[in-house]
Amino acid sequence: MKKNLRVIFGVLLIIISIFSLTGCFSRKELKYEGDKFDITFNVKAYNRYTISKDSDARTTIEEKKVLLGDGFKIGIEEDLSVSYPENNGDFTKYSEGFKNEPEYLEVTYSGMKGFQKYYSAYNRYEIYLPIDKNDKVSVKLNVYSDKNDKNDLKKIFNSEDVQDILNNMVITSK
Repeated sequence: MKKNLRVIFGVLLIIISIFSLTGCFSRKELKYEGDKFDITFNVKAYNRYTISKDSDARTTIEEKKVLLGDGFKIGIEEDLSVSYPENNGDFTKYSEGFKNEPEYLEVTYSGMKGFQKYYSAYNRYEIYLPIDKNDKVSVKLNVYSDKNDKNDLKKIFNSEDVQDILNNMVITSK
């Protein structure tokens, strides 16, 4: 019995050592530095994520940079629409204008309450999170699938990798 426990303990020790040496438990920071806010993405180190400002990586001109992942990308926009006169800087009022959009859902990512919706013209999920009431700005994160297929996009969006990214970011206003 003691010999079996030693064998099991030894195997577990080897597995934990392999995960530790390969970086499966470690994380790294990727930074987006914008005009109105900064985002620090605290991502799993073993993934090959990068942030690109290359215009070929961006889908729209409004996207300042893009976080590139395996099979997906997340475009980063500094959304000033909250400041439009009809919204008067009120993020709640701003979000009400989207409630009839496809797959509208109130969400919380990294402790920030906002909303998400599906935008069919670009086949993407858009996530809006308020940043600063004084500057009347929000972050808009656009999640795309590399396959440009709605079913694949849903799978990618709900994947552990994308949800981990969205739940492990720190946004600070300037």
